[in-house]
Order: sequence, then C-alpha cells, then structure tokens
Amino acid sequence: MKNLRYIFKPNFWIMNHQYDKWTDKVMIDLLRDYDFEDIKTYTACLGGFEIWTSNYPYASMVFYGSNLRPSRKTIELAYKKLNKDKIELMRK
Repeated sequence: MKNLRYIFKPNFWIMNHQYDKWTDKVMIDLLRDYDFEDIKTYTACLGGFEIWTSNYPYASMVFYGSNLRPSRKTIELAYKKLNKDKIELMRK
C-alpha cells in the first residue's frame, strides 16, 4: 500500500536493479548524515561511496558497480538531495 503512489508515476514502473532492504537502509543513513560531493556527469560521492546518479529513476542512486538498488522513495529523496547539493556547490 505504501508504494501506491508509484502506480501514478510511469517512470518508476520499470527499474533496472533489484530492490535490496540493506542498500535502502544504508542509503537513507548516508543521505541523513552526508552531502553529495565530487558531482560528475554520471556519478557523485556520498559519505565516501561512489553513487551512480545517471539514468534517473531507472538505474540511478545505486552504489557504483552494484546490482542492488534502494526503494523508489529513497531514490526520489536522493535525487532531490543531489539537485539541492548541486545548487549549493554552484553558490560556493
């Protein structure tokens, strides 16, 4: 029931990687404690981990080289934080 909102978001219907609960928990902790740094075209660093940020939402916000992804909700939150952090870096 909590993923009902994604029925109305066709971009989230097909995801390239398998959901993993542990990956989701780690990503949430990283998002809470760190900001995105070293933002490049396809990747960014978050708490010392390289995160694949391209191809949103189908394959983004996974640990670089991993085939496991966080939840759709966490992917959305991470993407919003990435964009916010990009703006903050441009202001500096």
